[in-house]
Amino acid sequence: MSEQETTTPLPPPPRRRWWVKALLVLVIFVCGMVCGGGITAIALGHVMRDLVRHPEVRVERSTTFLTRRLDLTPEQRQQVHAILQKQAGDMQALRGEVWPRVMQRLQTSETEIAAVLTPAQQEKWKALAKKLREEWLPAAPNEK
Repeated sequence: MSEQETTTPLPPPPRRRWWVKALLVLVIFVCGMVCGGGITAIALGHVMRDLVRHPEVRVERSTTFLTRRLDLTPEQRQQVHAILQKQAGDMQALRGEVWPRVMQRLQTSETEIAAVLTPAQQEKWKALAKKLREEWLPAAPNEK
């Protein structure tokens, strides 16, 4: 037998499914967007909570932000810092005036919500409302 007779023909090359690869890349990209968005939302939530609960930090962060963005001189930085500190004090005083009304309104909402719940749900609501108040509300102005 000759060499030509014993060889079998090669199978045709496999069809390339480019769309499968493109779909896989798209799925990975979307998953990355979802994960990145979720992590960003969590991080921003923590930052916002810290800023709300610790208003004294806002002056320093705002001063640093404006110094970087506006390329402030040391003298301008001091002046901006003083303005922001005065504004923070004014806001604290305003908050002290409004705070009792805010707390009253929150208490009214909590009571009204509890009225439509079953006793078991009321217990859960009471614990949840307390947790939300502790996490999201800053200390009362007179507690500082």
